Amino acid sequence: MLQRIPVPGVQPCVLLDEALDAADELVALACHHRDAFAPSGANRFPGPELPLPESATRSLVEHLSPLFVVHFGARELVDAHARLSIATLQPQQLAPIQRLCHRDRLAQAPGEAVLAGVLYLFRDERLGGTSFFEPVQDAAATESLMQRMANATLEEADALLGRPSGYLTESNRWFRLAQTVPARWNRFIFYDGCVFHGSHIDQPELLHEDPMQGRLTLNLFLRFRTT
Repeated sequence: MLQRIPVPGVQPCVLLDEALDAADELVALACHHRDAFAPSGANRFPGPELPLPESATRSLVEHLSPLFVVHFGARELVDAHARLSIATLQPQQLAPIQRLCHRDRLAQAPGEAVLAGVLYLFRDERLGGTSFFEPVQDAAATESLMQRMANATLEEADALLGRPSGYLTESNRWFRLAQTVPARWNRFIFYDGCVFHGSHIDQPELLHEDPMQGRLTLNLFLRFRTT
């Protein structure tokens, strides 16, 4: 089952339910390699990650390529990478920048687009889906905020955001919550990576480091030519 949901930006969010026949195998893979999960210094995901082999990523992209062509105008794949991720951090453990939404701003040339995908590999829907946001300020003010939060102390972050540490799940003085896509087992969502978004975790006490119990996802990032 496929749905298109409007979100900020030009492209919709595309939902594909019952997305993969091998979803249970991905959970088993995560459990088998549980000790290999580790925090990444390359992004600010709130938990450990496990990169997928290039061959597995290529196979996944080939399987989904018709969707990318029809719904996002993909013409030629430039780059792709994927990882398994488990959100584990409690609110008080979040770095200031992790208290905001974010964009997946991969380097791109003219005529290229960035597409992100999240496959939910958990059955407890209370662990949360994905939310999309629109900046309240102009682009310059928004970029300034992101820079300040990247280097802020906890006290400075509290003052900037006007609330204690926690995942962003509602509108604040900087961003308006535009859309929340609920999680569902084996649901794959795809969206423009340049749109502000974040994990909608409003019950962080449910997070768990065990892949069988926690908020396990497969995260896919694509860069492709549209012209």
